[in-house]
Amino acid sequence: ILPGGKRESVHVDELLNLGDAQVSTKVTSTSGNWIIAERAVYFDYDGKQGGHDSIGAITPSTMWYLAEGYTGGQFDEWILVQNPGTAMVTVTMSFQLTEGSAPQYSFQIPGLMRRSVHVDELPGLSDAQVSTQITSDLPVVAERAMYFDYDGKKGGHDSIGVTTTSGDYFLAEGYTGGDFDTWVLVQNPGTELANVTMTFQLTKGTAPAYSFQLPGGMRRSVHLDELPGLADAEVSTKVTSDKPVVAERAEYFIYDGKQGGHDSIGTPEPGPVWYLAEGYTGGQFDEWILVQNPGTETARVTLSFQLLSGAAPDYVFDLPGGMRQSIHVDELTGLADAQVSTKVVATNAYGQPLDVVAERAMYFIYEGKQGGHDSIGVPEIMR
Repeated sequence: ILPGGKRESVHVDELLNLGDAQVSTKVTSTSGNWIIAERAVYFDYDGKQGGHDSIGAITPSTMWYLAEGYTGGQFDEWILVQNPGTAMVTVTMSFQLTEGSAPQYSFQIPGLMRRSVHVDELPGLSDAQVSTQITSDLPVVAERAMYFDYDGKKGGHDSIGVTTTSGDYFLAEGYTGGDFDTWVLVQNPGTELANVTMTFQLTKGTAPAYSFQLPGGMRRSVHLDELPGLADAEVSTKVTSDKPVVAERAEYFIYDGKQGGHDSIGTPEPGPVWYLAEGYTGGQFDEWILVQNPGTETARVTLSFQLLSGAAPDYVFDLPGGMRQSIHVDELTGLADAQVSTKVVATNAYGQPLDVVAERAMYFIYEGKQGGHDSIGVPEIMR
């Protein structure tokens, strides 16, 4: 039982018959009340230690898109597909590369089962920058997990896919200073050439827009650290295209001695209310909430918190239009050592809802495993 205004962490390894399992999860509120669920995983994979995290999907779908993907060097890419229904499902993966092509890959999943696909082992994908489009004859859920050694930074990252393409994508998190590398990945699963423009919202100053063309059936990786005005910046990104595309952002880092990487999908539209189920500020965990204001009005942003026990006061700040802000949750009153979920609400000067985008990034040492993970929040518009 989960009381209103509270949160709970469930250690799946300790549940009956799940001590050594590849497992997908369906979370249901039997009372009919709305809840938010995320999943965090901490690992040692082939000598690569770290953690990754993703929001869940509100509903399964017959179409999924995964913009990020790389199988070269010391990267391992896995695509995870869950069949929450009772009937057999046929799944087909098609791929969009930076150059060349690869054949489709199809398979079946029995009802109430799941499948892990090692993309590195598929024909034509042993050394590829690759986006994936997943179709199925019945609704499924799809994620992608990657484990890597990127310029000496060992770790992993993960994200749920998205179910629709869009002419706009928003990415709240981004940092190019210090030992951070930020990449924006854009997938064009259509057949027509897309004219893509990236605009940036910073904590201070401005940076010029960046535009490029992306042929149909292809994908592109953009290294933000190399763009004018972004060599040392806290940066949110808006991706705009004249044809529907998909965008993600991946980061590789050394943060306070913790090395790794994290990744998140973008959102096709901002919203006035966001929910972030995961959060921890105890031990050697640092939690940051990133808020992007892509509009022109100043947003009054309120962070309210749901704890395992006790309470913490709201945190309120103003965020000018066209800017972004990073909030270090560990430093907020009552949150120095807390398991914490967060609700983000934005309004204008008149108290009316105002659209923003919210993510959460965490950096940690968990039982000797160092790394970081990140996820977009869940917008209330998905209710």
